[in-house]
Amino acid sequence: MMLNGNDTHLDDYFQSLSPSHVFLWVLEQHGLIIGWDHQIKDWIKDIYGIDLDEIAEQSQTKIVTSKAF
Repeated sequence: MMLNGNDTHLDDYFQSLSPSHVFLWVLEQHGLIIGWDHQIKDWIKDIYGIDLDEIAEQSQTKIVTSKAF
């Protein structure tokens, strides 16, 4: 199911998922082999030095912390 930029009918669903699950969903929707999400994240980390899982974890921590106040 491909979405366009103005399609909001799945917004609540995506907000309920972890960033890793959204990343996997996007890869699957674009026809990439299921299960390659970790390998692609590793390539991004190796090439660009960006750890997507670490960023997602930090983002989730900020959300939880801000909701506590």
